[in-house]
Amino acid sequence: MSATTSRGYPYPTLSDDVDIPGDMSSLAAAVDTDVQAIVDSSKSVYVEQTTGENNQTSITYITGANVCGLTFVAPPSGAVKLWLTGRFQNDTSGRTTGMSLQVAAGATIGSGSVISAAADASALECGPGASDRIQATHYRRLTGLSPGSTYNVVVMYRVINGAGTCQIYNRKIEVEPYLSI
Repeated sequence: MSATTSRGYPYPTLSDDVDIPGDMSSLAAAVDTDVQAIVDSSKSVYVEQTTGENNQTSITYITGANVCGLTFVAPPSGAVKLWLTGRFQNDTSGRTTGMSLQVAAGATIGSGSVISAAADASALECGPGASDRIQATHYRRLTGLSPGSTYNVVVMYRVINGAGTCQIYNRKIEVEPYLSI
């Protein structure tokens, strides 16, 4: 066969020799490969960390000693939905605790060139009362990833609005690929 579609499916042209079984076999193999690639790139990945982080005082985003992170491969769309669930407590009156996600290039969790930094604008927040506790979930869409490239995502947290302490109980991440955008 001398021609293919934009998705790589082969088809005969008028100048090709007639080979219906061979042509059908080539087409079936190409469709099978394409469908398998779609299935492989549409799987969600998930991680949960239940070991707590007690009496944290950092005013900049950190991962803590018990890191919660995972790696994923960007789908063909270059877009994913990032889910963050956290259960945490703010211990200082007048302060807020923030929990956010950081995405970086590469397979080493917590390392690599940062693609999307942890930020207050995309954080779960708890406070400003002493002993305020929350469990919450939110998601955000991340686009512009290089299809087929490996990335890592990690939960980070901090005390917002000055010195204070917080308790981190549970962290969960799920990365859900978008098939198209």
